[in-house]
Amino acid sequence: MEFISIACQPMKTIPQIIEAAGGLKAVAEKTGLKDGVRKWPDIGVPDRYWAVLIDLVPGLTPEDLYDANRAAREAAAPAKTGEAA
Repeated sequence: MEFISIACQPMKTIPQIIEAAGGLKAVAEKTGLKDGVRKWPDIGVPDRYWAVLIDLVPGLTPEDLYDANRAAREAAAPAKTGEAA
């Protein structure tokens, strides 16, 4: 039996994407935002800014941003415990 190894890159987080794009200040300058970029790790990156990040980060894909947004929003969502149906 032959095994094929597929290398998967670890999922990028929004803070990692911002850092790879040059940091908060650089992203804020490119997007025209002052403080909004600081909220992205909790709320996700608005899709209107995806093209800017894709231009700033070599190899970044829309799928990467989608996955990072989903993970950030899930982490920020309040835990649902003890809810009655």
